[in-house]
Parts: sequence; structure tokens; C-alpha cells
Amino acid sequence: MPSDAITREADKQKQLEAQAHEGQNEKTHMEVIKQNAITKIHGEVVAKLISSAYYVSKNALVEDLAWDFDHYKSLFAVGVVDDNLEFLGIVNRRSLFDLLSKPYGRDVMKHRTVEKVVEAVRSFDKERNIYSISDELSDDIKLQTEMYYALTENGNKYYGIFSSRNMLVYLSSITQKDIALARMLQQSLVKEELLYETDQVKIFGASKMAKGVGGDYYNIKNYKESHWVFTVADVSGKGVAASLITTSISGMFEIYDFHKGMPQFIKKVNDYIQNSYESQKFVTGVFADLDLKHGQLVFYDMGHSYIYLYRKKKLFRLTTNSSNMPLGIQPLEPQADKLILHDGDILMIITDGIVEQTNPQNEEYGEKRIWENFIKYKETDIKNLKKELFADIKKFRATQPQNDDMTILFLEYKNN
Repeated sequence: MPSDAITREADKQKQLEAQAHEGQNEKTHMEVIKQNAITKIHGEVVAKLISSAYYVSKNALVEDLAWDFDHYKSLFAVGVVDDNLEFLGIVNRRSLFDLLSKPYGRDVMKHRTVEKVVEAVRSFDKERNIYSISDELSDDIKLQTEMYYALTENGNKYYGIFSSRNMLVYLSSITQKDIALARMLQQSLVKEELLYETDQVKIFGASKMAKGVGGDYYNIKNYKESHWVFTVADVSGKGVAASLITTSISGMFEIYDFHKGMPQFIKKVNDYIQNSYESQKFVTGVFADLDLKHGQLVFYDMGHSYIYLYRKKKLFRLTTNSSNMPLGIQPLEPQADKLILHDGDILMIITDGIVEQTNPQNEEYGEKRIWENFIKYKETDIKNLKKELFADIKKFRATQPQNDDMTILFLEYKNN
């Protein structure tokens, strides 16, 4: 018989012997992993995170546990209990097989009990609040290594196991739900688009948040005959934290009696932000009061400055009172600027998220491109002007994500 044929025959014989040995082991193996019954869970308790209710007795053989692990492919850890189901620790699948893979590891551990390979881990009562435990485990959650913890009930009775990954996934899902709710609430306060129109004036605003929720705010209100107030504001930062301030400004804008004057409103908002956020947050903004009867616009530029006027076929940036500080830094006495509107004037106010948007080459969109688009589309409706501008910004940034919240407000005046 050729040598390669002899080799194949020997290999076949070894395979048959291994299968026979494996079959013999299956006949003599004792299944040692057991499972707890899981009760119905109510509320935000840590039991909601349970990933395994499996356990093994401390008296079980390591060899039998290893065999069970081989057949429970998705099981990464089990609890270890005594005869009264009191929790003693866990056996980590990876740690166990690392031990058995060492030279003579299986021979050494073959007849030893699970008690010899128990790992101590932190345990928590299954009724503990998830968020209080997440605070305790904040450092573990940041680690790349998955950590395991035990759940107990009735003192120290074993209930199950959860991991740092389970906690991370849960907190992530909760965060996503909270952001979705915050987005829905903010969209009800800061409309994607808002239009008011009379024979003399058309005021149109639009906003697009970088993270679904953010720190840009605008609003428009007709508070008495021929008198309109509007604002565009930009909170430092973005995301959920900034949206809390925009929500507060929105509430104050809605309930404030503007018959008392815009300066008083600005001071109230400033005091609120300064006292609530201890100068950690600030808001730039433009706050304006329009008297349509006389075509007079009184406005307060609070450290914002992105105000443009189109008049007589020219677009230019308005120079405003430089003594006005952003809101939330120090006590204020707002100083007004005044503008008598002419027929055909278009006022444009933007937030810095438009100017400072970058492309993949890290170039900023800049004022020049804003002016070019304004001049190109000025003869169209101001809603279309906004549409074309935002479309050009999207084209400009290409694969670069939106850096910041973007808000724009147009006021088009007609002297009939």
C-alpha cells in the first residue's frame, strides 16, 4: 500500500477513535449548568438587564462545566452557588478555557470542583434602580473589556448575571429615546419653517439642527396691531444641553408681555441664564420690535452681528451697537439700534453655523458664498431663497457632517 494511502488510513482510524471517545464522554457526562426561573420585571430596576440566569453548583466538576460551556455557545458566564443557592461568584467562560488550555491544564483541573475556579464579582439586589447602579459602574462602562456582575434576591440568593455591555446598550437605548423625545418637543417650539405675511411685510424663518436638537432658536409674534417682535438666538454649544436653554427662552418668549418693551425681556432672559447656568453658558442673539405703521425696526444685537440688509440692489452687513454683550455673562442694559425700512428692503439674520460650515478640505462656507446665493436668488420668493441657500451649503459640505445648528430669518418689507 502506498505511503500516502497508509497515512490517510491512519488518520481515518484516529478520527473514528476520537468520535468513539467523544461518544463515550457524552454517555458519561453529567449536565451541571442549570437555569433560574425569571419573574416578571416592573419598573427601571437592574433586573431588566439580566443576560443570563444560568448557574452551577460549587460542587460540580470543572470538566463537566467545560463540556456544558462547549454546548452553550452563547453563554459567557454562569453564577456559582452553594447548596442553598447562595451566590458565591461566577465562572467566566473565557477565563476557564484559558486555564484549561495551559499545558496539562485539563489534566490538572479534570477532577477539581467549580469552587476552585470561582471569580469574585460585584453583586446587586435585582430591585436596585438602574440609574443608581450606572453611576457606580461608570468607570467599568468606559472599559473595552466586558465586566460581569451578579444579581441577587432575598438577601444573597442567586438570580442572574448582567454585564457592563448590557448596561451600556440599555443606557444607549434610553439616551436615543430621550433625544427623540427632546427632538419632538424642540421641533414643536423651534419650527423647521415659520412664515407670517401681511400686505406690508413677510417674515420667514427656518432652522436645521446639527444633532436633531440644538441651541439655535427663532420665533415671530404679532403682539399688537401693526407691531411684530422676532428673535434669532444662538446658545453656546449644541445638542441636548443647549436645547434646554432654547426651551427656556421659548417659554419666556411665549408668555412675556411685549407691551412692557423688548429691553425688559432681554434682561429677564439674561438674568435667568446667568443665575441658572452660572455663566457656563451664554447666548448671542438679535431681538427686534417692528412698527409696521411707521416702518421702524428697533433691534438689539446682543453679541450676534450676523445681520444683513439688502437695499438698492446691494447686500451689506449692518454695523450695530458694539457695547451689547451676549446674554448670560453679566448684568445688562441693552442698547438699541434703529432702522427705517424702505420699500423692497430685505433683512437677513443668520446664525454662525451657516458661515462656519466646513467642507472636506476644512474650508469655511463664508459670507461671500452667502452673498452670491442671495444675489442669485433674491428675485424669487424668500422661502425659495432659503431653500437654495441650504441646498448649496449641503452641496458644499459634501461628506462633511453638519458642524453646527443653522438658522436663518428673512424680513421683506413693502411700503404700500
